[in-house]
Amino acid sequence: MPSMVLRYAPVSLGDYALIVHHDANTNDALDRPYFNLPLEPYGYSNGAWTSFGLPSWPDVRFTVSEHRTKQTVTLRTNAFVVAGKVSVIGIPLLLIGVVVVLWRRRRSTELNT
Repeated sequence: MPSMVLRYAPVSLGDYALIVHHDANTNDALDRPYFNLPLEPYGYSNGAWTSFGLPSWPDVRFTVSEHRTKQTVTLRTNAFVVAGKVSVIGIPLLLIGVVVVLWRRRRSTELNT
């Protein structure tokens, strides 16, 4: 899986949270056209995850101290968006597969009689 390392200038000590998204269409926004669900991959600090809304502050909070602070954010795609994309392609393919199987079964029955 590709990864990217980002380094920033020092920030004040304290508690922070990260929200990261991949702006696939470079429009400087996290696209949320249907039911406010993000279409582009996104992730939160501490690996926090939620399908609806934002995760809670305790789930995403990390502390920047005098020692080196490292956060790994995994980008994910919303499950409902994935299901929608799969259904657009998957359902027609499934129906074609069923028709082919039924057609072959019928041909096989006709040849055996």
